[in-house]
Amino acid sequence: MSKILKSFGMAALLVALLAGTGMAETTVITGDVDPAISITVPAAFTFTMSTIGENNAGKTLGVISNAACKVTVHEDSGDGVMESPTKGTLANALVVDATDDGANTDGTPAGTAYKSVTLSGTAQDLFTCSQAVDLETTDMNIDFEQTTTYADDAADDYTITVTFTASNV
Repeated sequence: MSKILKSFGMAALLVALLAGTGMAETTVITGDVDPAISITVPAAFTFTMSTIGENNAGKTLGVISNAACKVTVHEDSGDGVMESPTKGTLANALVVDATDDGANTDGTPAGTAYKSVTLSGTAQDLFTCSQAVDLETTDMNIDFEQTTTYADDAADDYTITVTFTASNV
């Protein structure tokens, strides 16, 4: 009889398991996406200053961000002027001008500001946006402007290091 009861007990347990008497509960998963930004700066180039007055070199700067952002620019030595190891410095600081010439019609967001910066050792806002922006594929036009005068010595070895810094705000 004990074998019969044991068999009935096992059968009852098997029926209970097959009948789906289990429980189900749910959980909510939340996630955070951290702000991210990428910047692509112009490669090193030779700036030909062939005229007295304003000389320009147009380049592009790529920026992509998933949040509000800014790009600052400064010059490492602090005075913002191009320097020749043999002739000294130019009289005028280099200007970096970020512009939207209409080429970024694919969705440059409202709240985007392009600025013109006279270089110095202090980081200054060149570009700000109040929301995510994708200028990586369309690029932002920037113009390097160097005004030369007759007081600037002729030389082919003037250099300057310009630092662009991208950050989420």
